[in-house]
Amino acid sequence: MNRIGRIAGDQVMKLKAGDMGIQRANVREGGRNPALELGNAQVFKVHGVPPWLGEFVQDAIIKLLAMRLDGMPSHETSDLTTIAWVEIILKSQREWVQDLDLPRLKSALDIVQRRASRWPAPRDLLDAMPPRSYPRALPKPRTEAMRSAGLQALHDLRHKLRGGS
Repeated sequence: MNRIGRIAGDQVMKLKAGDMGIQRANVREGGRNPALELGNAQVFKVHGVPPWLGEFVQDAIIKLLAMRLDGMPSHETSDLTTIAWVEIILKSQREWVQDLDLPRLKSALDIVQRRASRWPAPRDLLDAMPPRSYPRALPKPRTEAMRSAGLQALHDLRHKLRGGS
Protein backbone atom coordinates (compact mmCIF):
# COMPACT_ATOMS: atom_id res chain seq x y z
CA MET A 1 0.00 0.00 0.00
CA ASN A 2 1.56 3.29 -1.07
CA ARG A 3 -0.82 5.56 0.84
CA ILE A 4 -1.67 5.88 4.48
CA GLY A 5 -5.38 6.51 4.78
CA ARG A 6 -6.64 4.91 7.98
CA ILE A 7 -5.06 4.51 11.38
CA ALA A 8 -6.22 1.47 13.34
CA GLY A 9 -7.28 1.73 16.95
CA ASP A 10 -8.82 4.56 18.90
CA GLN A 11 -5.57 6.51 19.04
CA VAL A 12 -5.18 10.08 17.96
CA MET A 13 -1.91 10.53 16.09
CA LYS A 14 -0.01 13.74 15.56
CA LEU A 15 2.89 13.20 13.25
CA LYS A 16 5.01 15.79 11.52
CA ALA A 17 7.58 14.97 8.85
CA GLY A 18 10.03 17.71 9.80
CA ASP A 19 10.79 20.60 7.51
CA MET A 20 8.80 19.15 4.65
CA GLY A 21 5.76 20.53 6.47
CA ILE A 22 3.64 17.43 6.06
CA GLN A 23 1.23 17.33 8.98
CA ARG A 24 -0.89 14.41 10.12
CA ALA A 25 -3.36 15.32 12.83
CA ASN A 26 -6.47 14.04 14.59
CA VAL A 27 -6.94 10.79 12.70
CA ARG A 28 -9.23 8.31 14.44
CA GLU A 29 -10.35 4.83 13.49
CA GLY A 30 -12.50 5.08 10.41
CA GLY A 31 -11.67 8.76 9.98
CA ARG A 32 -9.79 10.03 6.99
CA ASN A 33 -7.35 12.85 6.71
CA PRO A 34 -7.05 14.33 3.20
CA ALA A 35 -3.39 15.14 3.87
CA LEU A 36 -2.75 11.40 4.20
CA GLU A 37 -4.31 10.69 0.83
CA LEU A 38 -1.43 12.27 -1.08
CA GLY A 39 0.97 9.70 -2.44
CA ASN A 40 4.68 10.22 -1.81
CA ALA A 41 5.29 11.23 -5.43
CA GLN A 42 2.95 14.21 -5.08
CA VAL A 43 4.40 15.14 -1.68
CA PHE A 44 7.94 15.02 -3.06
CA LYS A 45 6.96 17.08 -6.11
CA VAL A 46 5.40 19.78 -3.95
CA HIS A 47 8.51 19.98 -1.78
CA GLY A 48 11.09 20.00 -4.58
CA VAL A 49 12.51 16.51 -4.08
CA PRO A 50 14.19 15.29 -7.27
CA PRO A 51 11.92 12.51 -8.63
CA TRP A 52 14.80 10.07 -9.04
CA LEU A 53 15.81 10.50 -5.38
CA GLY A 54 12.26 9.98 -4.11
CA GLU A 55 11.89 6.86 -6.27
CA PHE A 56 15.23 5.49 -5.09
CA VAL A 57 14.33 5.93 -1.41
CA GLN A 58 10.89 4.36 -1.93
CA ASP A 59 12.47 1.35 -3.64
CA ALA A 60 15.15 1.11 -0.93
CA ILE A 61 12.54 1.11 1.84
CA ILE A 62 10.56 -1.61 0.03
CA LYS A 63 13.69 -3.76 -0.37
CA LEU A 64 14.63 -3.29 3.28
CA LEU A 65 11.08 -4.10 4.43
CA ALA A 66 11.21 -7.31 2.38
CA MET A 67 14.27 -8.39 4.37
CA ARG A 68 12.16 -8.50 7.58
CA LEU A 69 14.93 -7.08 9.75
CA ASP A 70 14.61 -6.63 13.52
CA GLY A 71 13.43 -3.14 14.38
CA MET A 72 11.77 -2.58 11.01
CA PRO A 73 8.89 -0.09 10.84
CA SER A 74 5.39 -1.39 10.22
CA HIS A 75 4.07 -1.42 6.68
CA GLU A 76 1.46 1.13 7.76
CA THR A 77 4.20 3.67 8.49
CA SER A 78 6.34 2.94 5.44
CA ASP A 79 5.27 6.20 3.76
CA LEU A 80 6.30 8.23 6.80
CA THR A 81 9.55 6.27 6.95
CA THR A 82 10.19 7.11 3.29
CA ILE A 83 9.47 10.80 3.89
CA ALA A 84 11.80 10.88 6.91
CA TRP A 85 14.59 9.13 4.97
CA VAL A 86 14.22 11.51 2.01
CA GLU A 87 14.35 14.51 4.32
CA ILE A 88 17.51 13.27 6.06
CA ILE A 89 19.21 12.32 2.79
CA LEU A 90 18.36 15.68 1.18
CA LYS A 91 19.86 17.58 4.12
CA SER A 92 23.05 15.51 4.11
CA GLN A 93 24.41 17.03 0.92
CA ARG A 94 24.08 20.50 -0.57
CA GLU A 95 23.25 19.28 -4.05
CA TRP A 96 22.15 15.96 -5.50
CA VAL A 97 23.02 15.16 -9.13
CA GLN A 98 21.46 12.04 -10.59
CA ASP A 99 24.39 11.05 -12.83
CA LEU A 100 26.89 11.42 -9.99
CA ASP A 101 24.86 10.33 -6.97
CA LEU A 102 22.42 7.60 -8.05
CA PRO A 103 25.22 5.04 -8.65
CA ARG A 104 26.69 5.95 -5.24
CA LEU A 105 23.32 5.48 -3.53
CA LYS A 106 22.77 2.11 -5.24
CA SER A 107 26.23 0.96 -4.17
CA ALA A 108 25.57 2.10 -0.61
CA LEU A 109 22.22 0.29 -0.51
CA ASP A 110 23.92 -2.93 -1.64
CA ILE A 111 26.43 -2.58 1.19
CA VAL A 112 23.73 -1.81 3.78
CA GLN A 113 21.63 -4.78 2.65
CA ARG A 114 24.58 -7.17 2.89
CA ARG A 115 25.61 -5.96 6.36
CA ALA A 116 22.19 -5.42 7.95
CA SER A 117 20.98 -7.58 10.80
CA ARG A 118 18.73 -4.81 12.18
CA TRP A 119 16.75 -2.06 10.47
CA PRO A 120 19.29 0.55 9.32
CA ALA A 121 19.16 4.27 9.93
CA PRO A 122 19.52 6.69 7.01
CA ARG A 123 22.99 7.51 8.38
CA ASP A 124 24.05 3.89 7.64
CA LEU A 125 23.20 4.43 3.97
CA LEU A 126 25.00 7.77 3.87
CA ASP A 127 28.09 6.37 5.61
CA ALA A 128 28.29 3.53 3.07
CA MET A 129 28.28 5.90 0.08
CA PRO A 130 31.53 6.00 -1.87
CA PRO A 131 32.92 9.42 -2.81
CA ARG A 132 31.73 11.04 -6.01
CA SER A 133 33.63 10.10 -9.12
CA TYR A 134 33.64 12.91 -11.61
CA PRO A 135 33.98 12.33 -15.34
CA ARG A 136 37.42 13.11 -16.72
CA ALA A 137 37.69 16.72 -17.75
CA LEU A 138 38.11 17.50 -21.42
CA PRO A 139 41.41 19.09 -22.41
CA LYS A 140 41.38 22.80 -23.03
CA PRO A 141 40.62 23.62 -26.64
CA ARG A 142 43.69 24.46 -28.69
CA THR A 143 44.14 27.93 -30.04
CA GLU A 144 45.40 28.62 -33.54
CA ALA A 145 48.73 29.76 -32.09
CA MET A 146 49.12 26.44 -30.21
CA ARG A 147 48.27 24.50 -33.38
CA SER A 148 50.80 26.46 -35.42
CA ALA A 149 53.52 25.97 -32.79
CA GLY A 150 52.81 22.22 -32.72
CA LEU A 151 52.99 21.95 -36.51
CA GLN A 152 56.25 23.92 -36.52
CA ALA A 153 57.73 21.61 -33.86
CA LEU A 154 56.74 18.54 -35.95
CA HIS A 155 58.26 20.11 -39.05
CA ASP A 156 61.52 20.86 -37.20
CA LEU A 157 61.66 17.30 -35.80
CA ARG A 158 61.11 15.80 -39.26
CA HIS A 159 63.84 18.00 -40.63
CA LYS A 160 66.28 16.82 -37.92
CA LEU A 161 65.41 13.15 -38.45
CA ARG A 162 66.07 13.43 -42.17
CA GLY A 163 69.53 14.64 -41.49
CA GLY A 164 69.00 18.37 -41.64
CA SER A 165 70.76 20.68 -39.26
